[in-house]
Amino acid sequence: MSNYSSTFVGRMKCAGEVYNKGFTLYEVLMVLIITAVLGAIAVPQLAELNRPMYRMNARSGVIQDMKRAQAESITKGCRGILKFFNDGRNYSFGCDFLPYDVTVPPSADNVTFSREFPGLIKATANNTMIFNSHGQSVDVDGIISNAQVVLSDQGYEFSNGILYGTGLFEFEAVE
Repeated sequence: MSNYSSTFVGRMKCAGEVYNKGFTLYEVLMVLIITAVLGAIAVPQLAELNRPMYRMNARSGVIQDMKRAQAESITKGCRGILKFFNDGRNYSFGCDFLPYDVTVPPSADNVTFSREFPGLIKATANNTMIFNSHGQSVDVDGIISNAQVVLSDQGYEFSNGILYGTGLFEFEAVE
């Protein structure tokens, strides 16, 4: 028979001595309070850590969608319209088939895709981006022209993009 025996409450007897095992309520509460304070400090920092990722995703998303819009305009033989909405938080692309919509800015007959920006990112464009059936950037009258997109995060501009009349789109980082 062993000299060691444990009881239900976590005490251990060893040769007549009693040792308490476990944590007191005070120790547990102190650990919880310290954890809560550290968590309260860390949570605002997490949003700040995601900001560069949101910016990168927004920039690459616009580039991919410009290429997709250009390709869809060529493939479907339509006038492609990439429209940034007034709040700047999202945009959509669709095709305008013959006869073309004569309203300014023109609207698409059907929307092919749309995207919402992550975080607090917004985009502004100097006008509605229109691709002709050859993939070139044109204005509402069909004249080849350039268009500009500015991406911002909480009012801070972090990237400028230019859609050239040839259909080439490039972004420049503003740092």
